[in-house]
Amino acid sequence: MLTAPQMLLPVNMLQLMSMGIYLFAIVLLVTSPRMRGLSGLLLLESLLLGFNFAEETGGLQYLITPVFSLCTGPAFYLFVHHLVYADKPWQWREAGHFVPALCALPFTVHVQGVLALGTLSLLVYGLLTFRLVGRYHEALGQMSVDTESQALRWLTRFMVLFALLAATDAVRVNSQPYVAFDVRASWYFLHQLSVTAAFVWLITMAIRQPGVFQQLSVYEQDVVSRSAPEDDQTDRRLFEHIHQQVSDKALFLTPRLSLQQLSETLGLGVKDISGAINRGGGQSFSDYINGLRIGHVQRLLAERPDLPIATLANQAGFNSKTAFNQAFRQHLGTTPSAYLASLVRNPESARTES
Repeated sequence: MLTAPQMLLPVNMLQLMSMGIYLFAIVLLVTSPRMRGLSGLLLLESLLLGFNFAEETGGLQYLITPVFSLCTGPAFYLFVHHLVYADKPWQWREAGHFVPALCALPFTVHVQGVLALGTLSLLVYGLLTFRLVGRYHEALGQMSVDTESQALRWLTRFMVLFALLAATDAVRVNSQPYVAFDVRASWYFLHQLSVTAAFVWLITMAIRQPGVFQQLSVYEQDVVSRSAPEDDQTDRRLFEHIHQQVSDKALFLTPRLSLQQLSETLGLGVKDISGAINRGGGQSFSDYINGLRIGHVQRLLAERPDLPIATLANQAGFNSKTAFNQAFRQHLGTTPSAYLASLVRNPESARTES
């Protein structure tokens, strides 16, 4: 006996549209090695939407979608892991993160239990991913002065947004028996629309990201090496040598200067330079370079206070006004405009300080 086809609801049409967007994004991203993790995450979301569509329209009688709650956390973590550890190849053992989802597949009739485990999985992997992004930003601040363009703040914002969406969806799922059908349908549609908008934003930001810091592994090795017994005199002598070279050759004026670039220029190891600056100079690489840049701007302003600060900041190697203002306030305790005003009022005092 044939059954009449079920009428598609607006949410089902949205699911098909979202699948098309994700699959198109996969085609754009999959050729980029550092974006293959995002491609995998989008493929997972596409499969989830496909199974959702099949279950809700009667094309699939057995529940599959609850196990996806155990897949999203691992998929997102692996995407971020391979984004920040660009030098680490994909390994088959990483598939082990999805074993709990496979084990839960025969038990999807216990929807609430599987979803509860999925919520726990999202929480654990979310914390691991936040920690990973925090580690990335810590390494970026220590080993590069180009922190603004390489920062992954958009990724942190997406994680917060996705956590809020997951929390509201958990409320939606558990309140279904007590809510009218029209309210449930509208809530579900708005949730799906919000998730699609969030992923479109994630895709856009990932494509627009100009660059990703590539040396998190080097930084972690450097941290380990710093725990070894220190030789203060050696570190100070090496720092003095590095400082002499950086100052004499005005290397600090190089835009987007990184430890790797400085290593190649000076013929010294990245870990040697980092250790010398941290232990011998008592500061991070970015603080050291930005301090030299701010000092350079001070000297130029003392001679020509009429010059535009923005021009001087650009000449000093800063690639954005925001980065310059932050460094200026950090090193001098005031804003560029306030400093310039004090310079105009008392030029001799400012010249002596510089």
